[in-house]
Amino acid sequence: MSRVVNRLSAVALHRLASLFAFMLLIVLALQAGRAQQALLVTHEAVDEGLALITAIQDLQVSLLEVETGERGFVITGRSDYLVPYQSARQRLDAERSLLLERLEAKQRLSNDRLAQLAALIERRVSIAENNIAVRGSDGLEAAALRLLAAGGRQTMAQIHGILDPLKRDERERLAVQSARAAEQAARARTVGIIGIVFVVILFLAAFGALNRVLTIRRLLLERAEHREARLHALLHAMPDDLYVIDHDRRVLRLVGDMPVSEAFVRELHEHLESSGTEELLHSFVWHDPYDAEFEVRMLPTWDDEHLVIARNITQRREMERMKAEFIATVSHELRTRSRR
Repeated sequence: MSRVVNRLSAVALHRLASLFAFMLLIVLALQAGRAQQALLVTHEAVDEGLALITAIQDLQVSLLEVETGERGFVITGRSDYLVPYQSARQRLDAERSLLLERLEAKQRLSNDRLAQLAALIERRVSIAENNIAVRGSDGLEAAALRLLAAGGRQTMAQIHGILDPLKRDERERLAVQSARAAEQAARARTVGIIGIVFVVILFLAAFGALNRVLTIRRLLLERAEHREARLHALLHAMPDDLYVIDHDRRVLRLVGDMPVSEAFVRELHEHLESSGTEELLHSFVWHDPYDAEFEVRMLPTWDDEHLVIARNITQRREMERMKAEFIATVSHELRTRSRR
């Protein structure tokens, strides 16, 4: 009784431990999922902040190249100063559109400030174009006077007054988000370490259970081998001949190495085809070429094969005939005596 109680207690403890392990794995998985999602959100915010800072810097670089090319051409009159100017002008429209879209999406500026920024950029480009045109048509002196009076430097200062605080604020946000990402990464590492320790414990427990299962399996295999040996001995001790018909309709002898006669194989195939393969096949009597008489039974097995049992009944039939002849002789003598 105590052994049964101990076994039940061990089973209950094993089930409780398995349930606890499963719940702990779920908790760890949920925590890891939340940490990963938080990291993804933080990284996405960092990427968006870096993209905004990059867009601001690209626009400022293009505006600086416009201003540098404009001033160089106005002062020197050399057309090679217009090369960076033209290159910046080709990029400026796309960069301005991208920056305004990012600022509007992130709501870093009000609509009025966005309109003001777009107008200032357009004004700075228009001033540069007019200064270059005056230098080409009216010469250095007129272009220099226009350069001083057009307000290009003041316009650039206003543009920087809008963009520089944006960059500073965005860098501060990036610092906060980077610190948050580092904290979340540290938390994720802690959860990962706990998970690894737990997985190691589970692995050791599973290894012990697997070792026990393998031991039990080895014992079962040994018992199966013993049972197979006993069955093999019983098959050899049986007076009947045992055969099997496999999937390919080959007839194989289960005991002994003697070949199966072709006549017996043909007889089995004929009865197999005439009786079907799903239902139990009836017994029949077969006479071999040497006038031996066999009672044959074919039984279908679960694996779509057939077991064939052939019993030699030659002596039994001879004894039955002799018995019948003896009874007939005695009956005849008794009838003859009774008549007298």
